[in-house]
Amino acid sequence: MLDNGRGFERTLLNHAGRVSLLTSTPAQSPFRDAERRIGGTLSVETIANTVVDERRGILEALLHYELFGVAERVRWRMEDIPWASLDRSKLSENLPGLVRQIALAELTTYAATRRFLQEFSADIDFTQWMSVWFYEETKHPHVLIRWLHDLGETLSSTEVVRGRITAPFMKSRFGMLVTNVISEVHASATYVALARTTEEPVLKQIARNLAGDEARHATGFFVYARRALERSSKPDEDRLEALKVLHMWLNENGQVQHPVNTVRLRTSGNDELVGGLSAADGLADRHAALQQRLARRRALRLVASLTGFELNGAEQVVERIRTLTRFGSTSAVMSRRDGSMAAAQPEKET
Repeated sequence: MLDNGRGFERTLLNHAGRVSLLTSTPAQSPFRDAERRIGGTLSVETIANTVVDERRGILEALLHYELFGVAERVRWRMEDIPWASLDRSKLSENLPGLVRQIALAELTTYAATRRFLQEFSADIDFTQWMSVWFYEETKHPHVLIRWLHDLGETLSSTEVVRGRITAPFMKSRFGMLVTNVISEVHASATYVALARTTEEPVLKQIARNLAGDEARHATGFFVYARRALERSSKPDEDRLEALKVLHMWLNENGQVQHPVNTVRLRTSGNDELVGGLSAADGLADRHAALQQRLARRRALRLVASLTGFELNGAEQVVERIRTLTRFGSTSAVMSRRDGSMAAAQPEKET
């Protein structure tokens, strides 16, 4: 179960390890040549004439199939939630208000999916996985709204419509993928912390389920980002983009806006909602500390794994950005994860 930091970290590492076995290199992808020639949405005829005939070849070439298989094996069902076990005596005073804000923030999935399908319309593999991501993400506000409903809390249609508004996407497609790796890690850590700090049994189970979903989604975005980097004609520019996204998030979580991250912005300055985990019980502080520790550690490690750079903290991220910007070459200036230093070193300023 994802009820502690180690479990959360093991889940991400296990998912990434399994899926990495099927990561396509440029030469392995049956779609790459057609995608490059057309530069747009592939027709059925083009697909039929491009892909290999053997079913095994397709299963090995597309990341979607492995990601789909993992999701099928661990997917939770709404009917598995122990709704009859809801215990009002275990509720913190303002906890329903916080859950309400999380549910509304999760409603942005529809707008985000539409934008992903537009931006990545030529990527058959990624857009297929989007269907899995979309289905699972739409369950998140659903299950939270159901929990609120059983408490007698209702949401208006106006709130639902307003909840679909999302932040603009980045111009860089690679940056979009990295942004979602980090934001899904952040969201999973949020639900892990919620599961550990709430005493209400139904919400605890819901939070564990959602934490697992978000961890798998982080893995999904990670393997697609890694594939994009492998195929990139300008990999050093993409690595720099990844570092900038991480830098922004480390300095201000709200700048990488997964739906759950927006709760922080929505609730800032609102003492009732900020107290949703009952500061009187010490839960708010425990939740925030655990969530930040988990998210920060995993974001650093995943971007380090993606870019190949050693990243132990915010200061090292800034150093890598400055050095890469100055020299423009990864191999010439970066310290790799094994700690070895490249021959070229930045000159000291006088």
